[in-house]
Amino acid sequence: IGPPPPPVIEYVPVAVPGHVWAPGYWASNGHRHVWNGGRWERARPGYSHVAGHWQQHGGRWYREPARW
Repeated sequence: IGPPPPPVIEYVPVAVPGHVWAPGYWASNGHRHVWNGGRWERARPGYSHVAGHWQQHGGRWYREPARW
């Protein structure tokens, strides 16, 4: 499948203490892209959250998952 569509604009809800916002992303179900909305994740002291993103390698698109 081709590149993902532009991100959906999400409005981040009121902050949840001890959590970080993980933004939504386009996932592939093998046939098309499907939007997965953002969510709160429990913070990990001493770590930074890196949002997942799409990258192109050798003419194909791959999703790099979120990580700490």
